[in-house]
Amino acid sequence: MVLSNLVAVFEQTGDLEHAEKTALETLEKARTALGPDDSLVIANLDNLANVDLRQKRYDEAERLYREAYETRRRTLPPET
Repeated sequence: MVLSNLVAVFEQTGDLEHAEKTALETLEKARTALGPDDSLVIANLDNLANVDLRQKRYDEAERLYREAYETRRRTLPPET
């Protein structure tokens, strides 16, 4: 969680290089510790996609957003 907050700080201050590096590190650690379907992993996918979007890496941002969306859709209980 702390690293996710650090990503936001780097992104808000325009330090996109460090934001990306920290977002990747955070995503890898979350996947390893929590598994690919955990809500924190999904949040980290969104964080990394946000950084890519700010860097105008639209294809990569879209890929990450889609991965986060599909994981959410697959893991959330059905609506009643």
